Amino acid sequence: MCLKSVQSALWQDVTFNYKEEKPLFVNDWGVEFWKCYSSGIDILETSGTSSTLEQIAWMISTAADAMARKEKDGLLLISPFLLFLVPSQEKAAKDN
Repeated sequence: MCLKSVQSALWQDVTFNYKEEKPLFVNDWGVEFWKCYSSGIDILETSGTSSTLEQIAWMISTAADAMARKEKDGLLLISPFLLFLVPSQEKAAKDN
C-alpha cells in the first residue's frame, strides 16, 4: 500500500512528528475512509473543518492505489492522473 510510503516521506519532514503521532495505518478516520471507499460508498466530509495531514495522506494513498490496481488489471492509462482536493462541493462543482 502506498500509505506506508507517504508516512515514510512525512517522517522525514518536520510537519509529522512520528514519535507523538500514531502510524497512519491505525488512524481512526483513515480506517473508516477505507471501509467506505472499499464498499463503494460516496465519501463526503461535511464538518467544515480543514483536512488533517493524515486525512490527506489517506486520500492520496487511496487514489494512487486505485490507479495502480487498474493498471495491474490491464487498464492502460495514457494521460496523467490528477487529484484535486477542494474545500467544498460548491468549489468542486466550480473547478470541474
